[in-house]
Amino acid sequence: MLDGLWLYGSQELRTPHLDKLAQRNVVFERGYVASPLCRPSLASIITGRYPFNHGVRGNDVDGKNNRAALDAPVQAVFYKLPSFVKMLTVNGYLTHQSGKWWEGSFEDGGFTHGMTRGGRHGDEGLTIGRTGLKPISDFRDHATGRKNPFLLWYAPSFPTPRTIRRNAYSKNTPVPAAPPMSPNISRCASGLTKHAVSC
Repeated sequence: MLDGLWLYGSQELRTPHLDKLAQRNVVFERGYVASPLCRPSLASIITGRYPFNHGVRGNDVDGKNNRAALDAPVQAVFYKLPSFVKMLTVNGYLTHQSGKWWEGSFEDGGFTHGMTRGGRHGDEGLTIGRTGLKPISDFRDHATGRKNPFLLWYAPSFPTPRTIRRNAYSKNTPVPAAPPMSPNISRCASGLTKHAVSC
């Protein structure tokens, strides 16, 4: 993701809000993923296991052919694995899922609250960065009102330099601005900071 930020030299995508967040917070400049694909990487973050251990090895088991039926056994194994979200929940944390989530509903992942109902990628969960942050701010207010520790899971669907190139921008076209989700990410960080929560 770093190479897609203006702050780190991207000439293909302006990211002023993300750049601001990067300047105010800790940035892990040597991030590595267990897989170059979204779904197995998210499963690895949640479980702390490599894809060959948790069984989620691709975004789709067999492309568009019987996706739900073929995913069922993969998800059945995944649901049985320990995860940091389940551990936090058992220890009194309130946990909220938004953004990308491939493994069924937020409840299936062990979250106490969330947006995804079970669609591929994250269905309603994907609207969070594009239509506003009310579900996140409502959850934050609920958790802080109850004085519970909490976790906000937000796995946004960012454009990448490859996506920008694929969208056929010519050399004469000005560098596009980031999509409307970026101001919302900045507002999310500001809202959390007001409640003494670090991003």
